[in-house]
Amino acid sequence: MTAAHTPTAPSAERLQAFVSQGLAPVEVQLAAMAEAMVSGHPDGLQAVATALRNATADFSRCLDVPGAAQAVAACSPLQARVRQAGAALAQHRTQMARRMAIVDRAVASLLPDVAAKKAVTYGAGGAMRSRFG
Repeated sequence: MTAAHTPTAPSAERLQAFVSQGLAPVEVQLAAMAEAMVSGHPDGLQAVATALRNATADFSRCLDVPGAAQAVAACSPLQARVRQAGAALAQHRTQMARRMAIVDRAVASLLPDVAAKKAVTYGAGGAMRSRFG
């Protein structure tokens, strides 16, 4: 095998470009998630959440490429973008948890019997009668 045919490791610049291309869909979906949370449409929110989950999974696979994490560490602007995406993801997760708590409280106030039945661990809850009277 000659030197011209020997596979070489990708350069840091190529790895940074590769990671940047993987990060771009995450950034797009994070922006879409912010818009969906403001609009409050559950179907749109679910679709965006699924797309965001897929984009983050794809990005995670980008970082699994040998040398990709080191390429990110060596590039301050790319490192800042990754940190910003992580912070936005954490913020969206917190907002979703708050929204879920509000919805759970609203459901419990509108349907108290259903909420009370969920709280029971063993049996139907309430007074129980003996077979003997």
